Amino acid sequence: MAPYNVNLEHRVMVATANIHDHEAELFYVIDGGGTMVTGGKLVNPTRPNTENQSGTAIEGGTSRKLVKGDFIMVPEGVAHWVSAIDGSLTMMSLHLPRATAAK
Repeated sequence: MAPYNVNLEHRVMVATANIHDHEAELFYVIDGGGTMVTGGKLVNPTRPNTENQSGTAIEGGTSRKLVKGDFIMVPEGVAHWVSAIDGSLTMMSLHLPRATAAK
């Protein structure tokens, strides 16, 4: 329900690194495993739309091993990238837009 967006992601290969300018993202690992890098700088950055940035990888940052049952919260404006997948990785991701002041 707006303004929230929930996705189910099944990955068998590494995709792009991302930064969401105006929303945090919460990941829950449903099955499989891999490695997520957070922080650092995007490599070869592009802007596919007005709300997001993408890159081919992340330079620097912190790597974390992900396994079934893990949660990881990525604040808005922070680069994040699944840099390795151990066979396959199935995650739920919940996009959490920045709260706006009531008028």
